Amino acid sequence: MNSFLQALYQMKEFREDLIELESKVQEKNQKLLDKVKLSLYQLQRLFAQLYGSARPVIAPNQLRVSLPDFFKNWEQHDSSEFAKLLLDKIENELKQCEAENLIGKYIEGIKVNYLKCLTCNFIKEQKENFIDIGVNLDKDQSAHMEVKNIKALINESLGEEVFEGDNQYYCDNCQAKVEKAIKYSKIERLPEYLIVTIYRFQFEMKSLTKIKLLNPCEVLQQISFDKEQMSDQDSPDCDTFQTYELQSVIIHSWRIFNDASVTQIKDISYLSTIQKQAINKYKLNYDRNFPNDTPYMAIYKRRGQNVEMKNDFQVSKADQEEVKQESIIKQEFKLPQNLQEFIDKDNKAYIEEEKNKKNQKAFNYQLLQELQRSLSSIQNSKEIDDYNKKWNGGGGGFGGPSMGAGGFFGGSGFIS
Repeated sequence: MNSFLQALYQMKEFREDLIELESKVQEKNQKLLDKVKLSLYQLQRLFAQLYGSARPVIAPNQLRVSLPDFFKNWEQHDSSEFAKLLLDKIENELKQCEAENLIGKYIEGIKVNYLKCLTCNFIKEQKENFIDIGVNLDKDQSAHMEVKNIKALINESLGEEVFEGDNQYYCDNCQAKVEKAIKYSKIERLPEYLIVTIYRFQFEMKSLTKIKLLNPCEVLQQISFDKEQMSDQDSPDCDTFQTYELQSVIIHSWRIFNDASVTQIKDISYLSTIQKQAINKYKLNYDRNFPNDTPYMAIYKRRGQNVEMKNDFQVSKADQEEVKQESIIKQEFKLPQNLQEFIDKDNKAYIEEEKNKKNQKAFNYQLLQELQRSLSSIQNSKEIDDYNKKWNGGGGGFGGPSMGAGGFFGGSGFIS
């Protein structure tokens, strides 16, 4: 859950529109329904906290409570499963509030599925909205085969699938099962943010169980869609918005003892390094059961055709400039008043908490010092008392050496 929430937060335009949503809804005299129960409301507050909170760590406890019971426990869940459920829930709640569909605006795309009968050449079309493109790995891939990159897997996902033999297709035009038919897909509308999910679980027919595929997959910094992959090749958007740049990657990373980690990629060499390590280990047949870094989901941001392709050195310089621009934009963006008041109140509470912790820490330290001094004093008194008992026959006790009374508690002070 945390992994995808961090990746979702990196979608700048989506994040800012979501944060500003309530003020826009209120302008239309509409209210967010049952606010506390809405994941939409809790996600908005979570993003506001991530943006303006003084706290070093934000726990998404309230968002978790707003989710179905399946996600309310503390167990680890699949990132793609959580992503689909959350985005679907947010989209439905936006409709309830009669607000702008931000999922459709930034994340959702449209593809057209085609079924072509090769007997009569009849083509059946069906449009489908998607929030991610799912790609499959080859369970029969050997360590000596070339490792596929994420674009090659997308091409396979959109490519042809043949129906023949025991898997024949029933053609509505022929009114019968035909010897051969093909299915393929084309993109009608690309989203602003493209989510690619790598399916690492496949159903094994022989054992009737799910198996996990640990094949390495190269996550590219940039991907482009060919004109032939678009359903409307004459569309003005066909050339303008085909190229995407990598923004976030969700990687299961076991060596740091948590199930997943999310990093906004700024230094491409890091991603290249961990991919090379995973690929090399796979080819050497070393640690095949638990590779160190396994990509599960990649998120790309669409860009215009005027942006030139960059080599590794240019990426580094461009990213530095992007960080500066994002910093400037962040200074310009202001939270709505109600959310700013919420953040200010929480920041004051955090400062008070830290102050109390500091005071408590100082008190504990002072108490420890006093205890150490007391223990040291007791130890010294005991040593003096033992000395007196040995040489004078009495005990100094807490009162120090005594020649007659043996300290506070009496005792022989002279030797007869």
